[in-house]
Amino acid sequence: MRAVLALGTLAAFFAVTGVFSLGMTVAAVWLCIQGLYFAGLWAGVFAFAFGASTLWSAWVVFRHQPEPEPHAVLLTREAQPELWQLVDEVAAVAGTRGVEEIRLVLDGGSGVEQRRGLRWLELGLPVVAGLNVSELRALLASQFSYLDGGGSRLAALAYRAKLRLDGVAGLEGFSYTGTRAFASVYARVAAPIADDRERHANERATAAGSPGITQRTAHALPSVLRLWSDFRDTFLLLAEQAGRTPPVLAGFLAYLDHPSRNGGPCDSCEALAREDGVPRDERLVWMVLNGAENAAQQLLPPRPFAEWQEIVELAGPVHTHRYAVALEHAGRVSGIGSSLGNVLDALTRGELRRLTGETVDLSLSREEADRAAVETVTELLAFTVVHRLVMAGQVKLELDWGGVFALRVPQGGVVHPEELVAPAVRDPALVPQLRAHLQVMGVDGL
Repeated sequence: MRAVLALGTLAAFFAVTGVFSLGMTVAAVWLCIQGLYFAGLWAGVFAFAFGASTLWSAWVVFRHQPEPEPHAVLLTREAQPELWQLVDEVAAVAGTRGVEEIRLVLDGGSGVEQRRGLRWLELGLPVVAGLNVSELRALLASQFSYLDGGGSRLAALAYRAKLRLDGVAGLEGFSYTGTRAFASVYARVAAPIADDRERHANERATAAGSPGITQRTAHALPSVLRLWSDFRDTFLLLAEQAGRTPPVLAGFLAYLDHPSRNGGPCDSCEALAREDGVPRDERLVWMVLNGAENAAQQLLPPRPFAEWQEIVELAGPVHTHRYAVALEHAGRVSGIGSSLGNVLDALTRGELRRLTGETVDLSLSREEADRAAVETVTELLAFTVVHRLVMAGQVKLELDWGGVFALRVPQGGVVHPEELVAPAVRDPALVPQLRAHLQVMGVDGL
């Protein structure tokens, strides 16, 4: 009944606007025949407006093209038999047909897509590196079930119509006003169908694993995606600046394994997973792939290969120069002064917020804005110090998965730049101590 109501709403939208447009057209013709040309003109205008709106909405809804497919590496059944066996088993548990292709993509989690009869699985590199096999089973079971499980064919059709309308609801422009309004109405009508899908997806995910594994997956996936975003914005940016292709999978695994990112699944999820007694496959997904690193590197633009340490040495000066320029600009714009010494003088006077200015995000509280300002100045100052020392030949850059760079000083020790400057940024009383330390290290102009 819910599916019939949703699809009836979809049909009624186009039928009502179409009939109204036809009626106004007939009225316009009749009025012109009666010699009421002015009234007929306005009736014609309304007829055209409603007719054009109906045709445009139908075009947008039924012919709207989704986002372009991302660059992907095809994981064939012959090359990856263990992965394909896992996917086939999960599709059977979900009560649906499997996929014709498995594609490895650089970003995102995983998703089962279908277009023009072809069904494929997109497997994001963050999932390959960050989830284990049991968690992937639960994730895939949920996604297969969302696609066409748990209901009649009419329910599946109504749900796919909702997905299509959700895709066009965010389109901007006056010409999309009618479509956006109808998409909002349809979303409310089809909400119970979406809820049923979600319930069924959770049941299938639990059937493919256990309640504990399902909860652990729901906790782990957002964390892995957030860490991947940070990794890409920092370390893959370094590789791009260096013009090299790194061992990207090995790098992300090292990034995840750093002690600063040791937050595992929630304790309650772990306890539930232990209590349910279901055997778990704790192997990370990449371990069931043949040639996972090689496939991951094919997702990046073709460049000469280099290890991560070489990339740090090549891109480090360019990367840190950007921060040095940004700090100099902030000092000049704020009136503090563009030199590093001017910035340290301002920090001594407690004028950190002059460097960052007032926040433009009005949703932040004063405490959150202050914390963001401290983090920004710490980052700018740390990389500026690194740039000065590297350019003066006083230190050697080393890879640090906990931050970005570590500094190898001539005496053989290692200095972490953010740990060096952070206390002074937070406490003006410690700035003289930082200044003295930097002078000893060889930073001039203080």
